[in-house]
Amino acid sequence: MTDRIGPRVPASIGVLVTLAAFTVGLLLKADSSWLWPAVLLGLTGLGAGFFNAPNQTAIIGSVPRHYRGFATGMVQTLFGIGSLLGISLAGVLLTVLFRYHSGNPDAQPGAGDPPAFVSSMNAVYVVCVALMASRPAGVAHARARQGRCLRSEGLKRTQERLTAWRT
Repeated sequence: MTDRIGPRVPASIGVLVTLAAFTVGLLLKADSSWLWPAVLLGLTGLGAGFFNAPNQTAIIGSVPRHYRGFATGMVQTLFGIGSLLGISLAGVLLTVLFRYHSGNPDAQPGAGDPPAFVSSMNAVYVVCVALMASRPAGVAHARARQGRCLRSEGLKRTQERLTAWRT
């Protein structure tokens, strides 16, 4: 799909679907039906699928052909590091909030105290929604334009170096 319509539309759909998943997460209660966590997981996977593939395609497509292997490695490395940091920080936040909601400073998040666990998860999803909503589209667009300018200057320098090396 990205090849036909470009990465902007699928990536935007992915962000919106992920935002919808986080909204479902912040509305969960301790007595919610099992269907809502399933919807949350399904929307999260769908959002990641719609966002990651077009985003990575756009990044790799913006690099000269002879650097695409390096770019792919960098994209995958940064994706792994970002996932690692995001999951770790969310786990720390969940643990701190669970200890607060349970009233036990040594508690570990788990099913032993469902209201405290769900309240902690709701707070984590509030943070996720706030982080996603705090990134204005105008700032992202301006940075993308700046990146294109920087990239074109970098390409010019690379081409000059290659030309000088060949002569």
